[in-house]
Amino acid sequence: RGESGRVYALVETAYNDILVSLDQLNASIAGLVKDEAGKLYALIDTGLGEVEAGLDQLNAKVAGLGENLTVTIETAVGTVTASLEDVNASIAGVIADAKGELLAVIQTAYGNLTARLDEINASIVGVVKGETGKLYAEIKTGVGDVLASLDQLNATLVGLVRDESGSVKALINTSLGVVNATLDQLNATLAKLVATKTGEVIAVINTSYGQISAKLDDIASQLPAMKSELEAKTAEAKTRANQAAAVGSAGTALGLAALALGVMLRRRLV
Repeated sequence: RGESGRVYALVETAYNDILVSLDQLNASIAGLVKDEAGKLYALIDTGLGEVEAGLDQLNAKVAGLGENLTVTIETAVGTVTASLEDVNASIAGVIADAKGELLAVIQTAYGNLTARLDEINASIVGVVKGETGKLYAEIKTGVGDVLASLDQLNATLVGLVRDESGSVKALINTSLGVVNATLDQLNATLAKLVATKTGEVIAVINTSYGQISAKLDDIASQLPAMKSELEAKTAEAKTRANQAAAVGSAGTALGLAALALGVMLRRRLV
């Protein structure tokens, strides 16, 4: 490659070796080959035969993501397709574009590129909490695994489910699908307890992604840090429910007594 960036081929002749620019030889890239060390070379067709050249010699740079997890590489002698493995691709992170769409940042040996998450077969597989308490989604892709904040994935709390072990988990909907998280991961706090007429206690829980209600018996074991608070509020809620029931019963009795008194008075007047 010359100082101007132009690429030359060394041509042997009967009299001397000369340098000829690849464009003068109508060169075109025919494919890629790897040596034993795994280094990638371009196979170049010329008017004088085939020659191999390192991609770095051909000013190679990735131009975009192709089908089936391949990348398009632009070179001084044309474009060629390579697998992500061939270009040592790895996922560096997730960003949002101007429209708010999430894009994966992919690093390669020939530059970086971005791709939509669906283009790299992204799926959410779990939730982890960072050192600051912030929640992140574990995302598996065809390029590798990466973390993204649940906020980036427009996470919303949709309900509670039981996993195979019987533990109650929060069901979170995201732009990549649904995922389960423990109430502890969601920084769950008890908002209030409500006792139904049947004596069942319903817990109203605040989380990082909204409020949700559940039977206290279902989630009490998931909130060990609130044990004393739960016991106190459970007793308080049941007391209020009993008082309401007692007031209701007393009201009903007074109503019946008044009705009976009215009937007696009417009879006397008649």
